[in-house]
Amino acid sequence: MALGIAIAEGYAYVADDRAGLSVIDVSAPDNPTLAASCGTSGPARDVAVAGSYAYVTDYAVGLRVVDISNPVNPTGVSLYEMSGYAKDIAISGSSLYVVALEDQYRGSLRVVDVSTPVNPTEVGLYDTPLFPTAVAAGGDYAYIAEHEGGWVVGLSVIDASIPSNPKRVGSCDWLGGILIQGVAVVGGYAYVAFGEDGLRAVDVSNPAHPVEVGYYDTPGIAGGVAVAGGYAYVADGSEGLRVVDVSNPATPTEVGFYDTPGSAGDVAVAGGYAYVTDMDAGLFILRYEEPVVHEARADIGMPYSAYRGCLSPYSAYRGCLSPYSAYRGCLSPYTGCGGPYHGFYYGVCTDLAMDAYNAGVPFNIQDALYQDLLAHPGRYRYGSARNAEDMRRYFQHNQQWLPHTQTYQPGDVAFFDWGTDSLCDHVGVVSEVDAGGHPTRMVHAPGVCSVNPSGRAFEQDWNSHYDQHIQGHARLSETGALTASADETLQLLRVAIDSPSMALSLRDANGKSTSDTYDENLVATGVEASIPYIPGGWYADQGAEQIITVTWPLSNTNQYFVQLTGQSAATYHLRVETLQGASVTHAEVFTQAIAPGETHGSAITLSTAGGTIEFSATSPTPAPLSDVPESLTLAGLVGTSAQGSCTINETGGQQALQSVDLSATELMDSLGGLVSGSLLSISPDDFTVPAGGSQQLDVQVNLAGVAPGVYRGALVIRSDNAGTRMIPLTLEVQFHQVHLPTIFKSY
Repeated sequence: MALGIAIAEGYAYVADDRAGLSVIDVSAPDNPTLAASCGTSGPARDVAVAGSYAYVTDYAVGLRVVDISNPVNPTGVSLYEMSGYAKDIAISGSSLYVVALEDQYRGSLRVVDVSTPVNPTEVGLYDTPLFPTAVAAGGDYAYIAEHEGGWVVGLSVIDASIPSNPKRVGSCDWLGGILIQGVAVVGGYAYVAFGEDGLRAVDVSNPAHPVEVGYYDTPGIAGGVAVAGGYAYVADGSEGLRVVDVSNPATPTEVGFYDTPGSAGDVAVAGGYAYVTDMDAGLFILRYEEPVVHEARADIGMPYSAYRGCLSPYSAYRGCLSPYSAYRGCLSPYTGCGGPYHGFYYGVCTDLAMDAYNAGVPFNIQDALYQDLLAHPGRYRYGSARNAEDMRRYFQHNQQWLPHTQTYQPGDVAFFDWGTDSLCDHVGVVSEVDAGGHPTRMVHAPGVCSVNPSGRAFEQDWNSHYDQHIQGHARLSETGALTASADETLQLLRVAIDSPSMALSLRDANGKSTSDTYDENLVATGVEASIPYIPGGWYADQGAEQIITVTWPLSNTNQYFVQLTGQSAATYHLRVETLQGASVTHAEVFTQAIAPGETHGSAITLSTAGGTIEFSATSPTPAPLSDVPESLTLAGLVGTSAQGSCTINETGGQQALQSVDLSATELMDSLGGLVSGSLLSISPDDFTVPAGGSQQLDVQVNLAGVAPGVYRGALVIRSDNAGTRMIPLTLEVQFHQVHLPTIFKSY
């Protein structure tokens, strides 16, 4: 008689009553096979798996530890004998929680240290005032279901942070009802399988005061329960498996069911499958579509573009809000604009992931990132989850971040670095995994590339390219608690001007800039070279003062250039300072007069002395004002060539652009395909632009041997007296199109 169940590495471990522990190979879910079994002295009632060991409650004997490093040859390695009858089991870290019936009047919770599995050791004991029937674990707490004669039923919260002294800190009690059969704890809620009374949701975020917040009366007798992706899977006795939407725990709603032939007793979910033990008919494996995956698949066919076809739906604080400003008035809600894909017309890889989480959980990644940005202003490069690296940092600091070696689940976000800079270039939503927890398929939006001629979001088989470049994968925290992460002492470069009649901008040695102009769409890419903004750069207009702040400026470059343009005659004060934490490490103030239309420039060089950030700066002097196009696109058929042109203008009319030198960065597509910048021919590549003059540039690239796709990078323009500028560059290598003649025949 199949009772408890646990899933690990392509095997189902079933507490099979008097048959002991049954090991079932579920690597092919449509063809499960019995791989092995391991006998127990008494009835096997429940099982938990951690690492290479299975822990089985051997009802009348105690706790049996089975080595499953070779699943087809499970071997008992130790037995911890207990008084009473071991019933249910849960594990958290190296602590195993076992509830047992001691006699007809009382029960117990035993805390067993299994850090050495071959020598399990009881380290703590809590005598339960009622009969314990089930246990779950989460963090430092154990959650025990108890009853007394079917009259008083309760869920007790046990603080086991000191394993040798577990103590009851809170409870949620009910009068009447039937035995609680199972408990699952996820995201600050305990979901209680309440027998004939169905499923109850209990808020346990305050362990001292657990409170029931929601209830759903299943048609059968609720036994086991498992929760994943906002759904509770309830083994409901003769009524089979019931699937209940608990995304809002206050209003649980049944959304599906499967009627097993006998009596469903327990359930586990893993890898897109529900594993149900039927006490009369054995093990049933049911496939379900995880809600994040369901919503990601709803975006299949979505065209690729950084511009979503409408105004940004995310928190558009740039240009009107700085994390250093007291003003917090620019937070906008996540809204659509009438398109067919979650309310949008098209998007990029991060948009697809955000859409899926917002519609499937629901969880707004961008709003959560924004709140974290306010608390940790040095944590993000651009402050937008539309940027793949910033999305990665949000999950790594705030949710569950897992290495590639750890088991995947459908709905996980996978993060990829195609280069060697450790910055995330691409994300996808894992849609299917095998029985061992390795991803087999992914929904993503890579745009036009050799494997995706249409450029639309699609679902693709996982392959070795992804294994080679995966950084890790992430999912929402099941405990509801954020990952503890200490910030380093923040280093800052700050530039301020006290004249509102001045235009202020800051550029780095790569040509990226920070000013009052910002377009979030331009950071919605994984190709770092094509983003025109300084990482960690923030602009704030505070009326009488304009401020540009760069967090961790040395992680980007040590050379910066301040550009000031007068809109009217004024005398200004330019303040440059570096900070380490809250302490100013160096500051200089430059006072100059400027005429209308005149441009001044100041070069800043950063350094560290003994780990402390400092700078040297030149006094502002007259400088040329260069005007370059916002972007340049080259296009051509594969195997041919692509060419284009643009113009550089000096618009200040007072200073020449001296010794202009041009180069191209490496270009990359969304899946890591590369085009070397050396393949681009730029003419001329070294020149001077006279004051008020212009220079046309011609750019050409031979596409022989270049795979079809859309590649992004930048043209970099360096000048002796005007710093560095960059032009985002797009290279479209187009597939050949075959047009077949159509013959019309008339009769």
